[in-house]
Amino acid sequence: MRIPKILAQNIIFNTISNFMFHFVNFKYSLENSKQVILYFCKKYELDQSRTHLLLSELESAQNHAELVISSKELAKISKDKFLKRKKNSDNNDNILFIKLVLKFIGPIDEDLEDISLKRFLVLDKYSSALLKKQVLKQALIYETNEDKLMIKRVPIWKKILGVDQDTKDYFAFRDKVNSKS
Repeated sequence: MRIPKILAQNIIFNTISNFMFHFVNFKYSLENSKQVILYFCKKYELDQSRTHLLLSELESAQNHAELVISSKELAKISKDKFLKRKKNSDNNDNILFIKLVLKFIGPIDEDLEDISLKRFLVLDKYSSALLKKQVLKQALIYETNEDKLMIKRVPIWKKILGVDQDTKDYFAFRDKVNSKS
């Protein structure tokens, strides 16, 4: 199924327009930004009026760059994000760094499958509790065998969500409450 050319041009125009914010915030030069826009407008055969509109919008955004996020604000956002991550790691720098690099550690070998991820869970009880969720997610991401993934998916999600951790018998509690009435 092929989409109409006008619809495709609208999608392309909107997508390129969304990048204006990034060009300005990352302090990408006006000249380089124009070249990127012109390249994609030409590649996707965007009509001349839309191309002109995008370039005008870019120039206007670049001229009013003081309205965007300043370097101090970006530093504050980064610091806040770091502090939140540190708090989620119980203020333990070692656990924080392990969490940050965990997503880049995959299976070492096809025969050993998730061995490298499992090693993190046996460090100690404390780190195991903090890292379990990330390790389980990585086990899903790195599984390449579709059959094994289908077998692993439900048990792993049960562990991530903690579905089987609640051992209370609510029916016995309900029966006990009803018998007192």
